Amino acid sequence: MPSKQLAYCLLITAIWAFAGSFALAAGDDKHPHHIAMATGAAWHDGESSVYLGVDYAYTFDNGYSAVVFVEQVRGDFDLAAYGFAAAKFFDNGWKVATGPGAETKLKNNKTLFLWQISLGYDWHFDDWTVGPIASFDFIEDGSNTSYFGVSVGYGF
Repeated sequence: MPSKQLAYCLLITAIWAFAGSFALAAGDDKHPHHIAMATGAAWHDGESSVYLGVDYAYTFDNGYSAVVFVEQVRGDFDLAAYGFAAAKFFDNGWKVATGPGAETKLKNNKTLFLWQISLGYDWHFDDWTVGPIASFDFIEDGSNTSYFGVSVGYGF
């Protein structure tokens, strides 16, 4: 993903996060389980496509979480990414996660190690969350896959 596109994605994420009401950022009731679905645009090797992602997070009392994630990309390039991450959900709505995983290029059935870094923001509406998310996969062959989208989740 060219640096200009990355800069635009990060700028849009920051504007969207700060434009919302921080009063909705964190609820008084914290749920240990959170499942979320995200969709948006993905970029890999100069091509762009649409992705769909799902993650499950178990949050401990200190705000740190264990996360399992799966992402599927179809269109100009086909791949599936999955893995585990350690995350921190902050009281002001921000969330950050990082961890290892694997990316399978579906056209040639090639699987490579990846390291993912994610940054997002959640507005809370009772048990529901919604907000922007950006994820970056650093793949062992030196390529990268970037995701930028909107996440909708449910805490229980």
